[in-house]
Amino acid sequence: MSVRSIWESVRPWLDREVFPESPPAPRSSPKRVLIVAAIAVAAVVIQLARLWSAKSLNSLWAEDGYIYLTDAMRWSFLHTVTTPYNGYLQTLPRLVAAVVVRLPVGWFAAAMAISGALVVTASAGMVWCASAGHIAHTSVRGALVAMVLLLPIAGAESLDNATNSIWYLLFASFWVLLWRPARFRAAMVAALFLFVAALSNGGILLFLPVWGLRLLVVRNRRDAVMVAAFAAGVALQLAFSWKYVHLIGEPGSALASAPGQWHWALVPAYLQRIVGGVVTGQWLGSYLWVHLGTVFEVVLAMGLVALVVGAIAKGTGRTRAVVPLMVALSMAVFLFSGYDRWSSAGRGFIWPRGMSTLGSHYLVVPALLLLSALAVQVDARPVAVSPAAWSRLRTVAIGFVLVAALLTFNVSDQVRGSDTWSQGVATGRRSCLHSDLYSAPVAIERYAYLTISMQVPCSRLIGAKLTAGRRPPPPDPHTTMVTPKSGASLSRDASIVATASDNFPITDVEIRLSGPTGTNRLLGTAHSSLYGYVLIWDTKKVPNGAYTLQSVAYDSAGDSSRSEGVPVVVKN
Repeated sequence: MSVRSIWESVRPWLDREVFPESPPAPRSSPKRVLIVAAIAVAAVVIQLARLWSAKSLNSLWAEDGYIYLTDAMRWSFLHTVTTPYNGYLQTLPRLVAAVVVRLPVGWFAAAMAISGALVVTASAGMVWCASAGHIAHTSVRGALVAMVLLLPIAGAESLDNATNSIWYLLFASFWVLLWRPARFRAAMVAALFLFVAALSNGGILLFLPVWGLRLLVVRNRRDAVMVAAFAAGVALQLAFSWKYVHLIGEPGSALASAPGQWHWALVPAYLQRIVGGVVTGQWLGSYLWVHLGTVFEVVLAMGLVALVVGAIAKGTGRTRAVVPLMVALSMAVFLFSGYDRWSSAGRGFIWPRGMSTLGSHYLVVPALLLLSALAVQVDARPVAVSPAAWSRLRTVAIGFVLVAALLTFNVSDQVRGSDTWSQGVATGRRSCLHSDLYSAPVAIERYAYLTISMQVPCSRLIGAKLTAGRRPPPPDPHTTMVTPKSGASLSRDASIVATASDNFPITDVEIRLSGPTGTNRLLGTAHSSLYGYVLIWDTKKVPNGAYTLQSVAYDSAGDSSRSEGVPVVVKN
C-alpha cells in the first residue's frame, strides 16, 4: 500500500473528524450584541467576585506591577514588547500594561485586574465558537465554557491578572486550531487570536503537531490565513526568545538560568492535581488524597484509562480522534511544565500531603484540555446507550463538575491584597512630597521576609507641575555592590548585583573588572530588576585568579560614581 493511497484514506478522516466545518454563526443583530455584551460583563464580574477576599480591584499581582507596568513606564514600547520574561515573549500582558500606564496611577490595580478577567472572558468566548463543530449540545459546550471561568484548581495567582491570563489564551488557541469557521471574517479573528497567543506563551510549541495536521488539510483561504498566522507568531516567538528559553525572570535577572529536570513524581502528580482536580476540585481532592493516598491515585488512573479506551472502543469517529489527542496533550503540557520549571515551581505540582495551589497557573491548560476531552466524550452518545439514559448521565456529569468548581475553590494561601494599591500609592505620594526623590516605591505584596514593590516616578504620583519646580542638589549617584561578597569564590555563570540611587534618574549601571595586572575592563551594563541592577558574568571567559569588581552608576544629570571594589576569586 503506497504512502499516497494511505494519505488519501486518512485525509477525509482528518477533514471530517478532527477539523470539521463549524456551523455558521447566527447573523449579528443589536439584540444579539447586547446579549453577548451582558454575558461578557457577567463573566468579568464573576471572576472579580471569586477573588474578592484578595481585594482584586485594589491590589496588583506581582508581575503585573514590578515587571509589566514598571517596564512600560521606563522603556520604549518596542523594547518592552520584544523583551522575553521567564524564557519567552509575553506580548499580551505587555500590551495591556502599555495601555494601562496611560491611566492615572490610582487606577492601575483595577485596570490590570479587569484586563486579565477580560482576556479570560475573550478566551472562553473563542472556545464557545471554536468547539461548535465538535460539541453539538449547547449545554455541554456551555459547561466547558463555564469551567474556563470557574476552574476549581485555579488558585489566586491564576485569576484577575494580566500575567497569568496567557494560560487561558493558550488553552483557547488549541480549540481555535481545530476550528474551521464558516466565514472569512471569523477566520481573520481566529488568525489574529492565534498570532497573539503564539507571541504570548512559549507553550504554544506543544501544539505544533496539531498545527502540522491542520497544515496538511488546508483547503481554502480561511484555513490558509489561520495556519499562516500561527506560523508567523511561532517564528517571531522563537526569534526573540530562543536564547532565553531556560531563563527565569527577564534577561539579566538575578534568577538567571534554570535548566529542566525530570522527576518521576510528576506522573502521579498529574493524577493528583489534574485528574483529581478536574473531577473533585481542590478541597475534596486534597481530602481524598490525604486519607486514601495511593488508592486515590489508582482510582484516578483507572478512570483516565477508561475515558481513553471508551472513546476509542465504544465512541464515535470524532471521539476516537479527538479524545486521545486531548488527553495526550494534557499530559504533555503538565509534564513539560513540571520538567521545565522543576527548580522554581515544579516541586509545587506535587501534593506531599494536603492541598497546595502553588504554581496553579501551570495547571490551567492541562486541566481544561482534560475537561475538553470529557466534554467531547459526554457529548457523543455511544450506540449501545439510549438517548434518554445518556441525557441523564450527561446532566449528572455536568452538574457534578460544576458543583465541584463552585464549592471546592480555595484562595486561602494567597498573599495578594496584603498591601492594597491605594495604601501603597498614598505612601509613595507622601515620600515624593516630603523629599527630592525622582521616584518612590509603591508596595504590591508582602511576604514574611520580603515586600515586593515597584518604582513609580514622582511626576506620576504627585503630578509633573509639582516635580518640575524642584531644584534638588545634584550629588553624584550612590552605588554599592550587593553580591558577590568580598572574597567570594566564583565559577561558571555568576550573578553580580549592585544598587544605585540618586535624586535624578539612573541611566546606566556598569560592572567593571580589574585583573591581576590592574587593567580595568567593562564586563557589561547591568539590567534593572526587582533585585537591583543585575549582570550575569560568564567567569569562564577570564583565567582563574584574583579580581576586583566595581559598579559604576550614571544619572541623567551627567554625573557618575564608583562603588568600592569587591575582591573575588575565579575558580573554574
